[in-house]
Order: sequence, then C-alpha cells, then structure tokens
Amino acid sequence: MEQIMEDSDAELRPGEEHLAALTAADRKSWAEMREKYFMTGVNRTSMEILEKAAFMIMFDDLEPSLYVENGDNTALTQYCKSLFHGNGYTRWFDKSVSVIIYKNGKVTFDLVCPWRLSL
Repeated sequence: MEQIMEDSDAELRPGEEHLAALTAADRKSWAEMREKYFMTGVNRTSMEILEKAAFMIMFDDLEPSLYVENGDNTALTQYCKSLFHGNGYTRWFDKSVSVIIYKNGKVTFDLVCPWRLSL
C-alpha cells in the first residue's frame, strides 16, 4: 500500500483524473469510446492492464461516518452515495469487484453481481 500511495503523487495528464467517468456511460457509448480512444498505443496497454486486474482499488478523500445521530441520517446518506458512485469519476464501473479505501481508514468492498447470475 505504501508503494501505491507514493506512486499516486505522479502528475496526471489532462483528463486522466476523470477517466473512470467514461465507465459510467451506457454500455453502447462506453464501447464506442473504448474503440475510438483505447485500442492503440499506450492507451491500449493501459486498458489491457486494467482489464486483467482481478479488482480495482480506489482511494477516496471522503471520511465517511456510519452513524445516525438524533434522527439525522445525512452522514449515512453521504456514505451510501459514495459507495454507489463516488463523485462521478472516482469509481471504475467496469469491474465486478472494487475496494474503496477512505481517508479515515474505512474500507468498503463493492461487489457487482455478474449479469449471468441474474438471468
């Protein structure tokens, strides 16, 4: 984990920070974008690495709370929204298993049921 955190200091190129948002698009649009932008050069190599990964690890700056105090569930609602979609570009929706590590040390697993199991 330490090595990953040290490597995360690398500067991002324009657009890289929001790349995962493309995976939130409808399947057809995401497939078209993959074909257009990720089938050659370093983008293809990067996509192959992502596809071969068994799961994704995402580091989130949020410090979620699971407590409902005096009937106010605002913190819990914020946490649940974070689990489902983060801020819109911090989740890779093309993986069945994601590990989300929050700034305060909380760890969450997001497991998506494969389509074939829902038939």
